[in-house]
Amino acid sequence: MDKESILLNKYVNQSVKRYIDFMNIEKLPQFIITKKKISLTKANKKGFGSFATHHYDIPTGGHSLEVWSDMYQQQLHAEYLLFHEFTHILDTEMYVQKDKKKNVMYKGFSEYHAGQIDFLKVIGVKKADASFSFSMKQMFETVGGPKTAEEFVLVAHDTSANLINRSDFQADVETLAITFGLIFNYWGRRSICKMYAVDYVEKVDNKAIEKCIGKESFKTLDALMNGWLTEDQIKLIGEIYFKIIVSKMKKYSL
Repeated sequence: MDKESILLNKYVNQSVKRYIDFMNIEKLPQFIITKKKISLTKANKKGFGSFATHHYDIPTGGHSLEVWSDMYQQQLHAEYLLFHEFTHILDTEMYVQKDKKKNVMYKGFSEYHAGQIDFLKVIGVKKADASFSFSMKQMFETVGGPKTAEEFVLVAHDTSANLINRSDFQADVETLAITFGLIFNYWGRRSICKMYAVDYVEKVDNKAIEKCIGKESFKTLDALMNGWLTEDQIKLIGEIYFKIIVSKMKKYSL
């Protein structure tokens, strides 16, 4: 194993320990670490890129985590992105259980949940269930540089809206999945603001997202995506999400 791989593996495994403590859980399901190079050209062309990605093998129930080879560098402040993907591992293990349909159904919820957890990590909370408060004007370190809490929340919202407004939005399944993931990430981070920010005011333009999801589905989901979700809410969101994704794939012949 080369030096870069050793440093990356060490960093990810240390992050796992911190995540277990953060979430107050006994363990995280085992996963394989693979490294990847980031293509900025490809990311710019598609309008998105990912520094870490969770993959789930439905037949075996195995997890793998594809991680940017430079992520271990402390100056990147990238650990919250690992916490995001660890949450996908946790949620998939709990809700999917080698079921192909459930693997689609619960993606919306998991993106919401991962958005909650990565935001808590960004703003420096020590435990996921801690009591705290923060201001939307506070600055925090992110992979994209220092951002206010408000800016960080809006990144996912605005990126999803920009993707929807692109002429080639319906070009492939990956773009569709990423766009929906970003929408649910936004809802997850917004929920943290609603629960803990002392000065949160919602001021976003949801026209593009509403058009993409459908007026009634958007209205229902926008109302549901608040706070720490109950099992009944998670199931309902899964059913709505599945119907939307299937209808989009049929519409765009994906």
